[in-house]
Amino acid sequence: MFVTRLFAFAGLPVFNFAVAYYVSGEYRAETCGDGICWPLAVIAANGLLTWAAIYFGLFLLAIAAVRMPWFVLRAPLYALLAGLVMILLLQCLLSWYMGITGGMLPSADMVVFVISNAARIPQHLLQTAPAMTLGVVFFTLMFSLGLAAMIVGPAGRVKLPAAASILVFWIAAALGTYFTAPHAEAKFSALAFNKMLLVKVDPRFDDYKMDASLEKTFVKRSPPAVPGKIGGNHPVIVILVESLRRDLIEMEPTPIPFLRSLAEGGGIFFDKAYATASHSNYADVAFWYSRYPMRSLGLQLYLPEADYRGTSLFKLMKQYGYATGYISSQNELWGDMINWLRVPGEVDYFYHSENFDGETWLNKDDEKGIIKLIREGVATAGKIEDSRTLDIATRWIDSLKNQDRFFLGMNLQNTHFTYVIPPGGVTPYQPSEIESGALYYFWPKALKQVVRNRYLNAVHNLDRLLAAFAARLKARNLWDNALVVIVGDSGEAFHEHGVGNHSGAMYDEVMRTFVLIKPPKNSPVQRGIHKATVSHLDITATIPRILGIPVPASFQGHPVFQRDKTKAVFMHTNAIVQQNGMVRWPWKILKSSYPFKQVELYNLEQDPGETRNLAITEAAKTRRLSEELDLWVNRHLLYYSAPKYYNVYNPPT
Repeated sequence: MFVTRLFAFAGLPVFNFAVAYYVSGEYRAETCGDGICWPLAVIAANGLLTWAAIYFGLFLLAIAAVRMPWFVLRAPLYALLAGLVMILLLQCLLSWYMGITGGMLPSADMVVFVISNAARIPQHLLQTAPAMTLGVVFFTLMFSLGLAAMIVGPAGRVKLPAAASILVFWIAAALGTYFTAPHAEAKFSALAFNKMLLVKVDPRFDDYKMDASLEKTFVKRSPPAVPGKIGGNHPVIVILVESLRRDLIEMEPTPIPFLRSLAEGGGIFFDKAYATASHSNYADVAFWYSRYPMRSLGLQLYLPEADYRGTSLFKLMKQYGYATGYISSQNELWGDMINWLRVPGEVDYFYHSENFDGETWLNKDDEKGIIKLIREGVATAGKIEDSRTLDIATRWIDSLKNQDRFFLGMNLQNTHFTYVIPPGGVTPYQPSEIESGALYYFWPKALKQVVRNRYLNAVHNLDRLLAAFAARLKARNLWDNALVVIVGDSGEAFHEHGVGNHSGAMYDEVMRTFVLIKPPKNSPVQRGIHKATVSHLDITATIPRILGIPVPASFQGHPVFQRDKTKAVFMHTNAIVQQNGMVRWPWKILKSSYPFKQVELYNLEQDPGETRNLAITEAAKTRRLSEELDLWVNRHLLYYSAPKYYNVYNPPT
């Protein structure tokens, strides 16, 4: 029995070290060659101490549970013990999976994001890979209960007061956290409990520092403009579309005939429009506020009462007498985006997937048995199928007394992996059946053509839904007079740089998106292809400009017709990759801090596929652009560091 328990307890750290050794190949080669050196010894000691602290802490918690006099007191401690073991196992599984399949491991911010969205991530996984998700959860639960029971048995034979056990447990937990923290002496950890394996945790960001002297570059905030009259009444409809690549418009035959007809028939198509981030919980909110998602080097939070929040499009349009609505196919609780989107007094009507009482979409390729129960309401934290969302939007428009003066923001999601085909949809691109259990971002390159075909089918059907929605607006005599904006919140990767989907590195297949403005029929703005580089924030600022509404000083974007064409656009991502970037056409620089610290420089005219990193051969250019990018980061770090800056000055532009 002792040997069995020892084997079970040793299994986790042994497997952990095995994965760490596998992932650390490049690091070991650079620091130790083929031998064993001091850094590896420190890493091994760090891991052993951490695992010892965790096991010791769990053992003490088990002692406390056993020593409690009544079951009503013991039960919560038993549940806590099993829960902690399950969290440990799930963290290890995440790190092992990412390490083995992608050669990278979860950052501290990624772990925090996963924990903060723990109520929604399983529901999303149940909709994309339900059989795999249920299997992993069942296995982890059973294994957790087994390990907890194995700890409880020996704990019952130790004569130690319950109170002392609880106290020492928290001390051990604190030690375990310390050994894996970024300030620990060993900046690498062999444990995947709450940080990463053998990957530098939260680098010191040598290029980024708080520089108070940058205050002199800020512009003092002026009194807000008093809303006045604007010329004409125009319905405004702004649609963010998940994962809509810019190059879709160039394909022959086109998968988006309706959208291309708008671009060629009186619309404005933006050839070089860049998202602000590679993942939705940053890029979406950034668009609605025309504010870069760069407020710190850590995870960006959407605090409900943040003084620095600024003016949203919804608030602006409400001030000018527009009825405002936000209708989304996604769950806006994701990343706490809802805190800045469902704001009383700014959004009259708010609707997202949590409000939906019908079926949310499910990967039917993996639908079996108990999974059908999910479709009956359990997984409503997922996505609403876009045709249903557009129906809801139509009903809201019909409910308005004044249909000439409304602002509708939307978010459509059928084009998110695993790509939804609506009822009655067509699938001209074949083969397109994605293997059961293929996971976001980590699906293998061998599936590239199938996944891309599935994506094109989803895009094509979304184009048909948008054409039908436009027909409804025409039937209500709203289309010609409406200002309609369609923006891909990100693009989508198909292993151009080794991975799929988005949320990773900010290469052009993910960051250069489809953006189109259809002005009102009699608007004097110039139609055609806008070839200058613009940020999504500039598109936001262009909307009030077309309507004759003053652009708020809190907007960091500039109307595209007034924008300095030589001005750079910036990007910031903190998800599967942590990275800052800048495009000063034709040059693009990317500076990564996770999973590995590196600098990349590309000439987008000569190398649109970003295959040749010129950071070394163009050292002078790299240095100048790097300094400009660092200045942008440093100004934002200072601005958001204290109320004396963000309550007095406009945000940096």
